[in-house]
Amino acid sequence: MAADTSVQRKILQIAVCALCREQGFASTSRMAMETMTEMLQSYLSELARSAKTYCELSSRVRPTLGDVRMALIDMGADLDSIPVYAKRTHRLHVNNPLKSRVPPAPKALETGPKEPCPPYIPPHLPSFPDPHSYVKTPTTRQASEEYKAVRERYASQRKDIEQGLARFLAKTAEHKSGVCEGLDTDSSFLLIMNFPPHHSYLPALLNEERTEDGNSIEKNALKQDVKAAATGSSEIADNPFMRPAKRPRKSFKSS
Repeated sequence: MAADTSVQRKILQIAVCALCREQGFASTSRMAMETMTEMLQSYLSELARSAKTYCELSSRVRPTLGDVRMALIDMGADLDSIPVYAKRTHRLHVNNPLKSRVPPAPKALETGPKEPCPPYIPPHLPSFPDPHSYVKTPTTRQASEEYKAVRERYASQRKDIEQGLARFLAKTAEHKSGVCEGLDTDSSFLLIMNFPPHHSYLPALLNEERTEDGNSIEKNALKQDVKAAATGSSEIADNPFMRPAKRPRKSFKSS
């Protein structure tokens, strides 16, 4: 049961009192008043729920008079007696409830004229907010494409990667104390163990070379580039280290 302080419940109690006065009652007990108020509230709630159901079955969002008529028929009401009951002579008029004065809401601070709504937006929807609240503001800065900035960024990233790998190896690889014995448990003075390859002379004997980045270049490809440069380009051919080897001439001594 709703509380007595509810505005809707008080209006229903006024309507029940008016109906009792029309029937000749001068007073009523509180229990009877609450019972009749609860019955009237349940009747109106069921009528509204049934009308809403018919409205949704017709693919509408707002009930019409036809929906209310169908709801009254389902509840067993006589529709022909409703106009007669509305035109009764001994009807008791109830004054409208007093409206409380609502304090006006303070106006929000406006920074500029608001943008009007397009014609396809219904007028009952709220207007657009202040323009400064939805202006596009970039949160990231465009990376510079200059050669100097790119080289500095590349060097910084490479240094960070090397430092990260060094820390990773210091924590995972085998290590030893870097200062003196007894500091094996302190991670601040650890050195990474350098394990040379089993055959350290193999890279010098293999038929490949490595660039600064670690990429391997076969010597056959270098020889082809040297031959192509010797025939077409003069810059590489002028390099004495890139010229093809020449056999020394044999000199015969005269007897």
